[in-house]
Amino acid sequence: FPTNNKYFENLGFIQALCSAIISKYIDGIKEGKVIKFMNTRPLSTTPSGLHVAPALTGFLKSDCFKNRPSKCYTSPDEVILCVDDKQSMFCHLLCGLVQRATVMSMAALFASTLVQAIRFLETHWKELCANIRSGHVSDWITDLTCRESVSAILGGTNLELADLIEHECSQSSWEGIIIRLWPNIKFIESISTGQMSQYIPVLEFYSNKLPLISPFYGASEAMFGVNVDPLCNPQDVSYTFITTMSYFEFVRVDEGNIDDEIVDLVDVKLGCSYEVLVTNHVGLYRYRMGDILEVTGFYNSAP
Repeated sequence: FPTNNKYFENLGFIQALCSAIISKYIDGIKEGKVIKFMNTRPLSTTPSGLHVAPALTGFLKSDCFKNRPSKCYTSPDEVILCVDDKQSMFCHLLCGLVQRATVMSMAALFASTLVQAIRFLETHWKELCANIRSGHVSDWITDLTCRESVSAILGGTNLELADLIEHECSQSSWEGIIIRLWPNIKFIESISTGQMSQYIPVLEFYSNKLPLISPFYGASEAMFGVNVDPLCNPQDVSYTFITTMSYFEFVRVDEGNIDDEIVDLVDVKLGCSYEVLVTNHVGLYRYRMGDILEVTGFYNSAP
């Protein structure tokens, strides 16, 4: 789907709002850093010359992201903008481990990415330790801007840190490995609803049941809402619609209901299920998302 600056502004707003909500429940998070696993995808081009990429790639390349007020990530932008998945993942982990004392949270867009990151760590921890011990980034990291920025963070040899990581990662069980490697971490942040819920038990095992916060509900078509109760049970997450993101309408889809009447957001009923329709800033009109949502409550007047 096409995106524009308005979409990127909405995504940036949603992320800032989620951060503000979480900070009401968890102290000190603005004083530390986030190890966040994200990277861009290569751009492709249509026959007419238009660039095509996932919405997140567009956001990470946008001025909204480049000019963000907070530089809270352990990884430099060069790692985030790296299009090679393996190089980016390795460098994210290397930067996060070197700055382990400052890490207050771990994040990714989806829970599946966090599981991939830990399993990548399982197969690469010896090499990561070798990098930290020698103060040298592995030669196969060939993205030069990524390599230079990570080398600056690595700084030089750190035998004590390498030994500590080696000790933890060589244990027979990896239960609680996240809090063992990042002792000041307070929560994990990623979307863990819908299909991502299958990864909740795995993340609870690796994190020793740290709070798992599913911050917002969004898609390439629009940002929809935020979780205003971030410390709720991961299986009980609900999202409150942010009505300024796009224009939202609904079609009721309860069992036995065959009426395709379109319902305004203010007229949805508690306990009923609806398919959401989106009219957005890039030309979609009453686009049927296919997502079926149940109204579980209201925050002020917003479902």
